Amino acid sequence: MRRVPTIKRVSSFLEIVISTTLLVVGIFTLQEGIASKSTGAVAVLILGAVLITLAATSLIHAIRSLLWHRYMLQVSKPGAATSEWDE
Repeated sequence: MRRVPTIKRVSSFLEIVISTTLLVVGIFTLQEGIASKSTGAVAVLILGAVLITLAATSLIHAIRSLLWHRYMLQVSKPGAATSEWDE
């Protein structure tokens, strides 16, 4: 029986969790920046925007990586990719 490496899937899952956490923190930071009327509100808004952008970019990359990994595992099975087209 062949063993399938799962290190990439774990890192992608961890990336998804961290990206989602950053996205939530970014949303709350933007909310605090909008509600605050102090002089540092602009810096908080910029920080929130940066966090949301970083989280969205990282989340998209992690999901694409996870989907690519699943596709490659499916293609690597003997006969799985060509069985639809051989009929």
